[in-house]
Amino acid sequence: MIYQNKETQESNMIPSEANGEMASVKLYKYDWERAVAMVAAQSDEIVNAPFAYLDSLPNPKTLVPVDQTTLLIDDVLDNDTERRGSPATHLIFGVGHTISTALVTYGKIYELASTLSDVAYRSLLDEIKILYSGHTHEFFQTYNCAPPPIPVHLKVLEQKTGSLFRMTSRMMQAEATKNQDININNFITVLGRYYQILNDFQDITDTALGKISLSDKDDLDQGTFTLTLIHALNEQEKAGKTELIEIMKSRRDPDGLPRKAKARAVELIKEAGSLDYTKSVLDNAYDELMREVMAIDQAAGTDNQAMKNYLEYLKSLAEVAVTV
Repeated sequence: MIYQNKETQESNMIPSEANGEMASVKLYKYDWERAVAMVAAQSDEIVNAPFAYLDSLPNPKTLVPVDQTTLLIDDVLDNDTERRGSPATHLIFGVGHTISTALVTYGKIYELASTLSDVAYRSLLDEIKILYSGHTHEFFQTYNCAPPPIPVHLKVLEQKTGSLFRMTSRMMQAEATKNQDININNFITVLGRYYQILNDFQDITDTALGKISLSDKDDLDQGTFTLTLIHALNEQEKAGKTELIEIMKSRRDPDGLPRKAKARAVELIKEAGSLDYTKSVLDNAYDELMREVMAIDQAAGTDNQAMKNYLEYLKSLAEVAVTV
């Protein structure tokens, strides 16, 4: 315990139970300022270690730590063993340490955002709630092996991934000195949806086209209902078949699907035409995004070539995903 110096301590006189005399009892006051300073000095490195480890892995660096903090929690909840080819953070530092670091980092995020306008701060809070609402729905579907209808799935993507994009755009727009009234919400929402579908598409095509081993963990092992998998399940249901959903029900945490069952699931997904379907959805979303960019450019009187180049880059990733 950390106490103030004796000269600052207050005393109180109470009857002594032993002899009835008055005894001096010191009322110790906890020195909070000194305690906080000491804890901060000694523990910052410990508290930040999981975040620093994740941040050191190969990845595009983010301007704010919201995305990285979300990944710390996601890997724990998804029972992931790897992140970008390295051991998942919670396997290095433990679940408790990792979650605690994520919570501390969120506290720092809120503290930083509180220095901005009320609109910007509210945007952060709104989108974080939406973010974890989307994750909650996805975890519910995985735990209960309950594939959602495609429109519901797309809405979840707009929540769990789109929220990170909207958070950034809303906060930037709230602090902007011009073009605050231009509506970019649809563009940002579709961009978030596109990004997540592309990420999931790369995951399943890496497995389906033999780019990674069946022993490597992927969305099938996690039981995640991606757009590609949902389409394949729907096609099986139309044909009166249940083989693919039964395979997904055989999944067991933390090992995922048995290798042969996973290989069969990949065959069924390819037979259902689900890879081609997903690629067509991405192509349509790309066209919509380009239309949105041109509309925003017209409203703002600009030519955002950098964003157009970025969308072209994302499209190229989708093209690469379907080639060996």
